[in-house]
Amino acid sequence: AFPPLIALPDGFRPEGIETGRGSFFYVGDLAGGALLRGDYRTGIVETLAHSPGPAAAAAGLKVDARMNHLFVSAITFGARVYDAGTGALLRAYPFSSPGPYAPFINDVVVTRDAAFFTDSCSPTLFKLPLGPGGRLPDPSAVEALSVTGDFEFVPIPYPGGAYPCYPNMNGIVATDNGRWLVVNN
Repeated sequence: AFPPLIALPDGFRPEGIETGRGSFFYVGDLAGGALLRGDYRTGIVETLAHSPGPAAAAAGLKVDARMNHLFVSAITFGARVYDAGTGALLRAYPFSSPGPYAPFINDVVVTRDAAFFTDSCSPTLFKLPLGPGGRLPDPSAVEALSVTGDFEFVPIPYPGGAYPCYPNMNGIVATDNGRWLVVNN
């Protein structure tokens, strides 16, 4: 039997959640960027990685089971990749937005060949190409891909200044074959 409720620490502001190997799940903190690892079966929750800094945040999460890497959308920074077993930071990838607003890296999906991150404050997807078996690239390999076609970016400042802009692209998934990406707007 699974616990009906798994409590997170007081003050933790969860945003993304992801299931990993076995009965593990991962949750990111929107306020400080810390990562928790919990166990669906036991209900035990522990800190996987502490906050990387004062202005850090963790939004979208995705585990690449091939290498047991946890990809984290790091809001205004870019992306971070952790070892999902130990919590060790493996690589940090700063992104810079081509638009008028600071980047707002909101979500992530991992395919066989790349990790893709949404920028909610510009019509941009950031592509992190992955090597054989999911090997991580150098930060210089990050590509900014313009989203065109029927996509309509709405550049509206967010009320109260809580975010750089009103979020546009948020969720992202890939088709089973990894050929197509679907984002919501």
